[in-house]
Amino acid sequence: MSERRRSPTRQQAILDAAAALVEELGYENCTIEGVARRAGAGKQTIYRWWASKPALFVELYQLLVAREAVAARYADPRRELEVTLAAVFRHLTDTVAGAVLRGLIADATHDEVARAAINSELVFGRRDILLGPLRRAAAAGTRDWAPEEMLEMLVAVIWKTLILEPDALNDALAARLAALVLGPVDDS
Repeated sequence: MSERRRSPTRQQAILDAAAALVEELGYENCTIEGVARRAGAGKQTIYRWWASKPALFVELYQLLVAREAVAARYADPRRELEVTLAAVFRHLTDTVAGAVLRGLIADATHDEVARAAINSELVFGRRDILLGPLRRAAAAGTRDWAPEEMLEMLVAVIWKTLILEPDALNDALAARLAALVLGPVDDS
């Protein structure tokens, strides 16, 4: 069935059930069957709307870490990067978004559907949020590197921290990363 035929109420119940189960059981222990049972929906309904567990959880992640909630716009690219990173980190630590992303990353190591979903929706579909300030800094001549390569390194550090030290995702790390990538704040 087409996307537009989804019942918004049923869709939200399924996404809420998925979030609750991740919080209770962890991503790796969540199943489509469990989500369907919790949501009072049929398994076939979920598979009609989402092709796989990763597809369902990519959509949940997108709702938990909405672009509008994390994207900042400042004249100073370093400040914009810092504020954006801090907002992303808060969503990753204050909601189940961090657990969902860790699970999707793990699935991507062995599941082509998860890898494709992460690449298209979470990496390439959202890269402009962090790439914008990097490109503006490069265009201004404040940094001599390719913005796309710097973005890949930045995402690698964030994902490594999410996996190994999730408690380190905080405002201090956001400030350190922004200063490392775009230089310290000019207080002159």
